[in-house]
Formats: sequence, C-alpha cells, structure tokens
Amino acid sequence: MRRLRPFVKSRSLPIVVALHILAAAVLPLSGQTEGLNSLTNTVNNLPAGGSTISVEYAPGRSLHGEIYVQGGTFRMGSENGRDDEKPVHSVTVSDFWMMATEVTQGDYAALMGTNPSKFKGDDLPVECVSWHDAVAYANKLSERDGLTPAYRMDGTNVEWNRGANGWRLPTEAEWEYAARGGSRRQGYTYAGSNDIDAVAWYSVNSEKRTHSVGTKAPNELGLYDLSGNVWEWCWDWYGSYGSGIQTDPTGASSGIDRVKRGGSWGFGASFARSAVRGEFTPAARYYSQGFRLVRPLRR
Repeated sequence: MRRLRPFVKSRSLPIVVALHILAAAVLPLSGQTEGLNSLTNTVNNLPAGGSTISVEYAPGRSLHGEIYVQGGTFRMGSENGRDDEKPVHSVTVSDFWMMATEVTQGDYAALMGTNPSKFKGDDLPVECVSWHDAVAYANKLSERDGLTPAYRMDGTNVEWNRGANGWRLPTEAEWEYAARGGSRRQGYTYAGSNDIDAVAWYSVNSEKRTHSVGTKAPNELGLYDLSGNVWEWCWDWYGSYGSGIQTDPTGASSGIDRVKRGGSWGFGASFARSAVRGEFTPAARYYSQGFRLVRPLRR
C-alpha cells in the first residue's frame, strides 16, 4: 500500500493553473484567512523548477505530509469514563504539526537501521519500541531534517527543550485534542466516528495483528489510526488530572509510567475512545505499542 500524503502534486500544469487548484483545495477546508496565508506561503516555498506544489493549511513547510492542527480550547477527559479521565477540565493547546499516521516500520528502519517489530511490513506501524526508542527517533529525525532536536538525553534521563523546533512526542493534551478533531471536532467517541469499525483496528476486527497505516477512515483533521492499531506514546508522566484551566500542559513533573493513548489491535472498543488514558513503563517494548510525532508550527 502506498502511504497516504495530505498534499497535491503538479508535474505538468503551468504554475498559474496549479495555484488555482491550490486555492480551491485550501479555501473550502479552512473557511478562514489561514487558507490565503497558506497559499501565499506555498508560492514562497515552491521548490526549484516548480515540480511539486504542497497544499498547506498553515504557515511553514510540511516535511513529511504531516497535518496542521490549529490550536484551540477543549474539554479534556470524560465524565462517563474511567476515574483517571476525571475531572473534565478546560485545556488550551497551541498550533502544531502532527504526523498523519503512526511511524511505519519502513520509516523507522530507514532512519535507525533496525526494525524491532513483531508483525513485519514496511507500511505497518513500528511496534516493540520503548518510550526512549521513540525519543531517540525523534531527535535523529530532527537532525536529518535540519531541525533543532527537542530532547537532551543522558542515559534514561530526558529533558525537553521547549524552545526547539524539532520533532517530539505529543503531550497528552495535544494528542487528545487532535484525536477529538481539534477545531473541527464533531463530538465523536472515537477518533473520527461513533462507528469504531470505520476508523479503528481493534480486538474485534484486527485478526490479532497490526494493519497498514491509513487504511481506515481519518478523523476530522485527516489524521489516521488515532483509535486502534497500536497504542501511541505521549510525552507526559502518568498522573492525576487537575481541575483548573490549563494552557499547553505537559503532565506530571515526575512519575513511574509514561502515558500511552489510543488503544490497539489487541484491545477492545472501550480503550479506543479518545478520552482513554493508558500508562506503561518507559523502558517497556510491546507489540501493541508504537508512536507518532509532532513539531511546532514554524521551522
């Protein structure tokens, strides 16, 4: 399966025609001034020869077909969920880019030179990766892309440089906001639908294995597999929610386990809800555990 990419390519159309196509693609999706800003940035960032034109929904430049997540305020948690999903509280997150899919084995092996996964396949999500493995991948991808790595690593001690522009794991708040559909959310239980079979590989339909990324329907933002397939590591230490209003929270200051989100091929529908929280020791490697990355809006 060819990996899905949220951009349009034009290899033979004249630039003027291509720009009209871009305008038609961007403006209906945004319905706001960001569409015009996006078009302006696209013109400014045309590659040499104009052979490829990327449709973008925010200032900056997409490096790997990731999705622009416009920030906003939402109610995090669930009153009807498990105890650790309470209290429901107001959270504001800033704009960011998020990978449209979970990191694949092909991408991971190309960069790290190894594939630890149990279920093999280039388009399958990488699994059997620890939280530390995910952080190391993020830093190496940042270096390859000419970005400032987000993490300072000293053995198992990891510090996040919040001023860096490199790839990193999403915070738990960013992850839930994106899974719920961000500023385009429709209030679905799962990431993109109330019909779990439409958007997720989980214990009922997975045949006890992972599946190629992007083969279920995306959510409102165009993000795939935020429900099911593999659990996804987040930055945060696992801890209790507070009840106050928060802006760009980063979780508990310390802990034993790191947060994981989204459910997986081996778990039931209740674990694929966007509000569900999971936790795992950061050194653990398991074949239902993977990740995707985010980065700040501007390079």
